[in-house]
Amino acid sequence: AAFGLEAIQIYGTVPRQNIEVSTMTGGDCLGEISYLNRRVPIMDATRVLGLGDRLRRTQPEIVVVNFPDGHLLGLAVDVIQQIRMIRNAELVEVNGLLAEAGSLFSYVLTRASGGQVFILNPERLVQQEALLKMSTLSDKPKAKAQVKAEESAAMVAGTNDVVRTQQRCLVFTGGLRVCAKITDVVSILPMPETLTPYVGPSPAILGLFPFEKRAVPLVSMALSLGRPKSEPGVMNRVLLVGEPDSRVGFMVDVVDGIETSEYIAAADQKSTISTRVAKLRNKEIKGLLPFLDLEQRARSLSTHSLEPH
Repeated sequence: AAFGLEAIQIYGTVPRQNIEVSTMTGGDCLGEISYLNRRVPIMDATRVLGLGDRLRRTQPEIVVVNFPDGHLLGLAVDVIQQIRMIRNAELVEVNGLLAEAGSLFSYVLTRASGGQVFILNPERLVQQEALLKMSTLSDKPKAKAQVKAEESAAMVAGTNDVVRTQQRCLVFTGGLRVCAKITDVVSILPMPETLTPYVGPSPAILGLFPFEKRAVPLVSMALSLGRPKSEPGVMNRVLLVGEPDSRVGFMVDVVDGIETSEYIAAADQKSTISTRVAKLRNKEIKGLLPFLDLEQRARSLSTHSLEPH
């Protein structure tokens, strides 16, 4: 079964990973992982939510969900399919068995392909007694005083223009690894099956593809950043950005996941990619990532400012 959850409720996403069997293992709990130096219990999503077949993968992907009092709980899934904006008009209220008191679902989204996505109710999810109890076994978050001390100690060489933030970032690779506000992205799509080639002054524009009755430019993120062109492959995704009349699709090599920024600062003056850089809380992502304003890039492309910058 396919499930949906508001991105703001997600603490982070974890790629394929072995789940450690521990004293937590039993029933719907598969075990635990260490994520950002915190222990997180991992639940089998299909068993907890009561829909779909059992997990097919021995190394599932994991969606780490925010629970009350700073606790965390992971849901093990076969694959994280896409991040997209959903309009209220697209949603249908659940009925029948799923509408019973205590149901974890609010709506059903019907895909163009005919499949269904069951949208979770975040308030009911985090108050479900069994899940709430399991979340308390996660390591406690750092005390506010400790976080403040770490933030005050964090320095960015060559600049004092530092903004402390918990901005939710989408991390992706398009010639190099970069990040952007998750709210800049309307939808994340697979590579379009139909692409009308474009011949023009900008090599970054690969062609036009149909989306919601409009012809949308497909732009190579790598070329727009002045990097060598990426060859389309099975991992490629398209980030849909901008208002309907000026929408642009940016082709990226791979979407790495959702992360939280620790701070955002001015980039080195020599940078030709981005005026801002972000330090993410995920310690496995070393150094600073260019922080892109995707909406600004989409606007500049729609007004024919097509040169890499």
